[in-house]
Amino acid sequence: MISFRPRISSQLGTTALNIYGPCFKNETKVKCHFDSSLQNIDGIIIDEFRAICLTPFASVHGPVSVEVSIDNGETFISAGTFTFAPLQYGSDEVIIETEDGDNLLSVEQCIKLKWHFSEMVRNTFPNDTKIDIELWKVSLNHQSQLQKDNTPIMLVQNLNLTKSIRIQLPSSISALSTCFIRVVAHFNAQIYAGLNTGLLIVRSHPSLAPELCQTWAVQQPEPSVWNNDSLLSCPMTRWQAIAAGRCCYQPDRQCYKGSTNQNNCWLHQARPGRDEPSAVECYVSITSNSHGAGAECCYDNNGTIITRGTGAGTDNRYQQTKFPVQHFFHDTVPYLQCCMMSTYTEACNKYMYYRPPRRGSNTMGSNGQMWGDPHFGTLDGTSYIFNGYGEYTYLAINNNTSPSNAFNASNQTYIFMSQIRTIPISFSNVTVTKGFAARSNNIGNQSVSITISRREHLVLRRGNEILEFEDNINTLFFPEMTISRLDGNNNSHFSLSWTIGVTIEINVIKMMSPSQQLVLNIVASVAGIFRGKTYGLLGTYDGIENNDLRKKNREFVPSFIDPIKNNNSLIRSNCKINATSSPSSWNPAQRACYYDSSMTNDIKFGQASLMTGNELLSIRMHQRNPPSFRSSLPLTMSLTHGAHVYLNVSATSEYPSHVVKLFELHRPEHATFNYNTGIFQWTAIKGEHYLSVEALDETYNLKSKHDITFYVKVIDDGITAAPGKGSNNQVNEVNFIILIIGLNVIFYR
Repeated sequence: MISFRPRISSQLGTTALNIYGPCFKNETKVKCHFDSSLQNIDGIIIDEFRAICLTPFASVHGPVSVEVSIDNGETFISAGTFTFAPLQYGSDEVIIETEDGDNLLSVEQCIKLKWHFSEMVRNTFPNDTKIDIELWKVSLNHQSQLQKDNTPIMLVQNLNLTKSIRIQLPSSISALSTCFIRVVAHFNAQIYAGLNTGLLIVRSHPSLAPELCQTWAVQQPEPSVWNNDSLLSCPMTRWQAIAAGRCCYQPDRQCYKGSTNQNNCWLHQARPGRDEPSAVECYVSITSNSHGAGAECCYDNNGTIITRGTGAGTDNRYQQTKFPVQHFFHDTVPYLQCCMMSTYTEACNKYMYYRPPRRGSNTMGSNGQMWGDPHFGTLDGTSYIFNGYGEYTYLAINNNTSPSNAFNASNQTYIFMSQIRTIPISFSNVTVTKGFAARSNNIGNQSVSITISRREHLVLRRGNEILEFEDNINTLFFPEMTISRLDGNNNSHFSLSWTIGVTIEINVIKMMSPSQQLVLNIVASVAGIFRGKTYGLLGTYDGIENNDLRKKNREFVPSFIDPIKNNNSLIRSNCKINATSSPSSWNPAQRACYYDSSMTNDIKFGQASLMTGNELLSIRMHQRNPPSFRSSLPLTMSLTHGAHVYLNVSATSEYPSHVVKLFELHRPEHATFNYNTGIFQWTAIKGEHYLSVEALDETYNLKSKHDITFYVKVIDDGITAAPGKGSNNQVNEVNFIILIIGLNVIFYR
């Protein structure tokens, strides 16, 4: 039996893989084979119980099988699966600090590098082990995969063992554009371990950057070729992004609230000297469309979406989690060359034309939840108790528009299927959830399960393999999904996120009465594209609450109030319930808490249900939609000097009785805006200008904002015009009117 640790590490290679197995002898010839590599890797015997192999450089990230030979490669034994983690930009295993904090490398620049080899790895180092620091050039090959040069630039050689160093970069890096830095521990010619930064970019000279930007731009297709309607819209507010984030969005690792990184959000800061908002947090779509594209949504200090300037999120040609290397070369590198290395405004405008900001929308996913005895909240908001004993369909997503009236789960084709397993508590009729299993219906995907064993141990499986998290590794990456540990080493809070747009969060709760045991609290989040396609205990996701509970023959079952056994003042107090209130006035969280406490005599278990129920209520509150502006309003307009602009910038609420008020935050010089009608009028003046209007739902105090940037030029003067490719960029006038006074006006998307 052979095993190894760690199970996941950098795609850039040289991670020391500890091989455990039979008694190794000095004459044993260990070799390792990785599916991603054509070569066998020579191992090093550390002692009779352990050998090490260095992971190879991998052109793509993801899981690979590992085989180990102890007879010099004559035969190999399967040792399990190793995962090459998706690459990051900037710091990774090696932390890089630059003087100006922008993560860009420059000739003769001083940088500080920090790293840490684990104690287990350091124990393999012979006495007098030295450190080399190497800089490797990387690029994309013709298959859009990562490749590196055969020989590095040596930055430091034969350094005594340490954890950091300050170095000056040599002039030889001027010939590079993209690279990474590796810290190597070696004894004589034998390498024992290596650590890597993420991908890095060498700063181009300001005179060269616009040329590189232009070279990139002429190769770009129109954005409409790849950012079609299946690309997720951005939530209007950060609260919506958080509420919908389980299924559809995740925080950008380079820009999130609460980050201690001094460079947080540096890619989404306003340009100097321009009236633009800077981002304080961004979210990226978990899913990608059929072209592999993804969306990024960025928000300002007020939690409002940014759609103007370099603080805005953009449509990315490649979704950054599934295609990190392609995203780096096709989205990040050109952004830096066009907007951060170049001082030419038109170069940055060109980038934002081909990577346009994504407008805000109220189209989001919904959350369903089960917890406690178990209690359920459907995707449409119905709360109920179901004390069934056995295995049940929790959430299934149908391939059809909606499940048929003569519904039978066994003959359905599905996109996603999940089940729960429940058992009774001791001798009562109350059941708790002890297992969850799910699978998306793509070729090669495997089922994933989290179960509580008979000995009350948590077991996490993918296919037939038991998964374990290692110290400081909190996310496991697979082609169709990620599995994350959300509470560090506590192993009681997990997120299972499928790239199709479904995320399941599972909390492990310790129950003390009537017997000590572990139970599962489960919450599901589903993308809005699956409306009308779900079935199971979370109901039919169609926006109608009263049709979620159905019998097998599709007959509707009326909702009901959970049974209350008696009036217990102590339970009321612990469940935050008013002493004299009627049970019919309790919210679902209070009702679940009272019921669980009453049925189990376990106050803490009831309070866990209260906390989970309140979380669901909070999510539903933050999914309230702010006012929506007219969907035909553009984010940018290209005009000619003297054109008269007449726009209806009005907004409406989805709640018919709510009043929406408009506020002008900024308008171009000499323009007028009527906050009662939403009518904006202006005679265009050469230059770059913008309009910003806020809409307020006074009942719920919900706000939204719409910005329009105007690029105005004089005829035959191309300096201020937004970039494009001639007539292919024209759009039709839809819900706005342009009055032309003696001039022709061309509109670009």
